[in-house]
Amino acid sequence: ALLLALPQEARVKLCHALVALAEAPGAAGWQEQARTRVKQVLTQLAAGLDGAGWAALLRRAARPVLLLEALGPAVAAPAPVPRLELLLPPLFDLLDQLLARVPAAPDSPAAAAAPPAEDPLDAYELQLLLRALTAVTQALAAAAPTMAPHAPAFRVELIGRAIASSTNPAVQHESVELLGAIGAVLP
Repeated sequence: ALLLALPQEARVKLCHALVALAEAPGAAGWQEQARTRVKQVLTQLAAGLDGAGWAALLRRAARPVLLLEALGPAVAAPAPVPRLELLLPPLFDLLDQLLARVPAAPDSPAAAAAPPAEDPLDAYELQLLLRALTAVTQALAAAAPTMAPHAPAFRVELIGRAIASSTNPAVQHESVELLGAIGAVLP
């Protein structure tokens, strides 16, 4: 309860510090309990952040897996995240950055025979990111009768790149889910 009394800017800084700690070299050896506890504290700290606070967090994260894992419950909470539309640009920016790390899809049949290995962490991060974008889109649609003012924020070409660049069926599924969510709210 004391953490929630902190101003949003302080909570964003604490969240960033927790993420940096969890992503530090040597953190991979942490016991799963420690990582789970960090995620719980991060979720508590992030509770009540508005879209601007989440956007600030996402812009500063090198590997936002923990943030994306905490974002899902925040968006799905009964009390909606205020100013949720502010999350669209940083989430699509993260998608663009992540797709730059994913190997390009093979263009020729010979290259398709031996496609480059996809990093499992990148695939998981991409899946979480697409799921977060879908949740934000659905929450925005539930809160507002029209999504037309937010249309420029939806960078559909990146979703197409995600489908084309990944061989992971879960990533492809999440991409199609996101396209469906966008298609349901934008003509």
